[in-house]
Amino acid sequence: MAAVTPRLRGELSTPGLIGLLRKAFTQVADPRRAASVEHALPDALGAALAMFHLKFPSMLSFDTEAHADPHLIHSLRHLYRLDSVPSDTQSRRCVQPVLALRRGVRIFSHRRRLLGVEPGDLLA
Repeated sequence: MAAVTPRLRGELSTPGLIGLLRKAFTQVADPRRAASVEHALPDALGAALAMFHLKFPSMLSFDTEAHADPHLIHSLRHLYRLDSVPSDTQSRRCVQPVLALRRGVRIFSHRRRLLGVEPGDLLA
Protein backbone atom coordinates (compact mmCIF):
# COMPACT_ATOMS: atom_id res chain seq x y z
CA MET A 1 0.00 0.00 0.00
CA ALA A 2 1.38 3.40 -0.98
CA ALA A 3 2.00 6.02 1.67
CA VAL A 4 -0.54 8.83 1.75
CA THR A 5 0.99 12.25 1.24
CA PRO A 6 -1.03 15.05 2.85
CA ARG A 7 -2.17 17.74 0.43
CA LEU A 8 -1.36 21.29 1.50
CA ARG A 9 -4.17 23.82 1.48
CA GLY A 10 -2.54 26.61 -0.50
CA GLU A 11 -2.28 29.82 1.50
CA LEU A 12 -3.39 28.11 4.72
CA SER A 13 -0.33 25.87 4.78
CA THR A 14 2.95 26.90 6.37
CA PRO A 15 4.70 27.28 2.99
CA GLY A 16 1.72 29.31 1.72
CA LEU A 17 1.75 31.70 4.68
CA ILE A 18 5.53 32.06 4.50
CA GLY A 19 5.14 32.82 0.79
CA LEU A 20 2.58 35.55 1.58
CA LEU A 21 4.93 37.08 4.13
CA ARG A 22 7.88 36.81 1.76
CA LYS A 23 5.84 38.66 -0.88
CA ALA A 24 5.00 41.36 1.68
CA PHE A 25 8.69 41.62 2.66
CA THR A 26 9.64 42.46 -0.94
CA GLN A 27 7.27 45.44 -0.80
CA VAL A 28 8.85 46.98 2.31
CA ALA A 29 10.97 50.02 1.48
CA ASP A 30 14.61 49.60 2.45
CA PRO A 31 15.75 52.68 4.45
CA ARG A 32 19.46 51.75 4.18
CA ARG A 33 21.96 53.31 1.79
CA ALA A 34 22.41 51.07 -1.26
CA ALA A 35 26.21 51.11 -0.88
CA SER A 36 26.03 49.70 2.65
CA VAL A 37 23.61 46.83 1.94
CA GLU A 38 25.18 43.42 2.49
CA HIS A 39 21.95 41.38 2.81
CA ALA A 40 18.69 42.09 1.03
CA LEU A 41 15.95 43.39 3.34
CA PRO A 42 13.55 40.53 2.45
CA ASP A 43 16.27 38.06 3.51
CA ALA A 44 16.78 39.89 6.82
CA LEU A 45 13.04 39.99 7.50
CA GLY A 46 12.70 36.36 6.41
CA ALA A 47 15.50 35.37 8.78
CA ALA A 48 13.70 37.16 11.63
CA LEU A 49 10.50 35.30 10.70
CA ALA A 50 12.38 31.98 10.68
CA MET A 51 13.94 32.76 14.06
CA PHE A 52 10.52 33.37 15.65
CA HIS A 53 8.79 30.56 13.78
CA LEU A 54 11.45 28.03 14.79
CA LYS A 55 11.40 29.38 18.39
CA PHE A 56 15.04 30.23 18.82
CA PRO A 57 15.68 31.87 22.22
CA SER A 58 17.91 34.61 20.78
CA MET A 59 19.24 36.07 17.55
CA LEU A 60 22.72 34.89 18.50
CA SER A 61 21.64 31.25 18.89
CA PHE A 62 19.79 31.47 15.56
CA ASP A 63 22.88 32.97 13.91
CA THR A 64 25.11 30.20 15.29
CA GLU A 65 22.78 27.39 14.20
CA ALA A 66 21.93 28.97 10.83
CA HIS A 67 25.56 28.84 9.78
CA ALA A 68 26.37 25.38 11.24
CA ASP A 69 23.36 23.03 10.96
CA PRO A 70 22.92 21.62 7.41
CA HIS A 71 19.24 20.79 8.01
CA LEU A 72 18.48 24.34 9.13
CA ILE A 73 20.43 25.76 6.20
CA HIS A 74 18.32 23.63 3.84
CA SER A 75 15.07 24.81 5.48
CA LEU A 76 16.13 28.45 5.33
CA ARG A 77 16.90 28.18 1.63
CA HIS A 78 13.88 26.14 0.55
CA LEU A 79 11.04 26.87 2.97
CA TYR A 80 11.89 30.48 3.86
CA ARG A 81 13.48 31.20 0.44
CA LEU A 82 16.51 32.99 1.89
CA ASP A 83 19.51 33.65 -0.31
CA SER A 84 21.67 34.69 2.65
CA VAL A 85 21.32 34.76 6.42
CA PRO A 86 22.55 37.91 8.16
CA SER A 87 24.40 37.70 11.47
CA ASP A 88 22.55 38.73 14.62
CA THR A 89 24.09 42.22 14.55
CA GLN A 90 23.28 42.69 10.86
CA SER A 91 19.72 41.46 11.48
CA ARG A 92 19.21 44.06 14.20
CA ARG A 93 20.48 46.83 11.94
CA CYS A 94 18.17 45.74 9.11
CA VAL A 95 15.00 44.87 11.00
CA GLN A 96 14.79 47.48 13.76
CA PRO A 97 14.13 50.50 11.51
CA VAL A 98 11.42 48.67 9.61
CA LEU A 99 7.93 49.01 10.99
CA ALA A 100 6.19 46.15 9.17
CA LEU A 101 3.49 45.63 11.78
CA ARG A 102 0.69 46.84 9.51
CA ARG A 103 1.70 44.36 6.80
CA GLY A 104 1.69 41.56 9.38
CA VAL A 105 -1.80 42.52 10.52
CA ARG A 106 -2.96 42.44 6.89
CA ILE A 107 -1.55 38.90 6.47
CA PHE A 108 -3.32 37.64 9.59
CA SER A 109 -6.62 39.25 8.62
CA HIS A 110 -6.24 37.57 5.19
CA ARG A 111 -5.77 34.24 6.97
CA ARG A 112 -8.85 34.86 9.14
CA ARG A 113 -10.93 35.53 6.00
CA LEU A 114 -9.72 32.28 4.43
CA LEU A 115 -10.58 30.33 7.59
CA GLY A 116 -13.91 32.09 8.08
CA VAL A 117 -12.95 33.09 11.63
CA GLU A 118 -14.24 36.24 13.26
CA PRO A 119 -11.88 38.28 15.50
CA GLY A 120 -13.91 37.48 18.64
CA ASP A 121 -13.67 33.75 17.90
CA LEU A 122 -9.90 33.85 18.36
CA LEU A 123 -10.30 34.80 22.03
CA ALA A 124 -12.81 32.09 22.89
